[in-house]
Amino acid sequence: MTEDLSAPGRALAHAATAWLAGEMFRALSQDTPAPHLLRDEAQSNFEIACMALERAGVLASAGSHWRVLQRGYGGFVLPGGFDGAGLDLLLAGVSAQAGYVAGWAEDKDGVTPDGPVEVALCEALVGCGYMEAPRARRYGWTEAFGPWRVWSGAWSLLEFEPATEEERAEALARLPAAILARIGATGHAPEFLRLLFAQWRDGGWSEAHDWRNVPSDDWDLGLAAGLYLHLHGA
Repeated sequence: MTEDLSAPGRALAHAATAWLAGEMFRALSQDTPAPHLLRDEAQSNFEIACMALERAGVLASAGSHWRVLQRGYGGFVLPGGFDGAGLDLLLAGVSAQAGYVAGWAEDKDGVTPDGPVEVALCEALVGCGYMEAPRARRYGWTEAFGPWRVWSGAWSLLEFEPATEEERAEALARLPAAILARIGATGHAPEFLRLLFAQWRDGGWSEAHDWRNVPSDDWDLGLAAGLYLHLHGA
């Protein structure tokens, strides 16, 4: 997405920034040459989280480290022009990091926040429809967050109801031959999704759109599941 953020979306961006920053500060601050530097580790959850925090104005790349620009004392300040694409990237960081955090199980019903920053993130996710209100302190992911959970490997694409044969045929007719060849050659669901929806907007493919690598609300997992089954079988 590139549009301006709604009030709930901006609240989620602030909450996700605070949570991710806390996670990265704790995990990447040991054995660095200066207090304002974080290690740049070649592990996907750290990489995507730090990239998201760079977009949010918290970190800046500094060779083999990340330089801390904001500590969040008094709250983090998002840069001017921070938009839906920035939030999509933050949510990718949240989904990638969630599997490494105690209390954030990978099933749909297993998130138990620990502390005010985690509670604030869960409540902000509820406000955007990505989580259900808690029951006995446990928050459940909704299917609306499915694009991020499948993309990060937490859920299976085949959990989603596949599109009809007619819908599949229409989508196949709109995809370029080169992209069809690429998605037909990969059975890895996260990569399949990334390629399928890279330039897919409003029900069709156009090379006029920017290429995107992280999920967004308009990733139709039912369509993706149908195409995946068509090309790869069960």
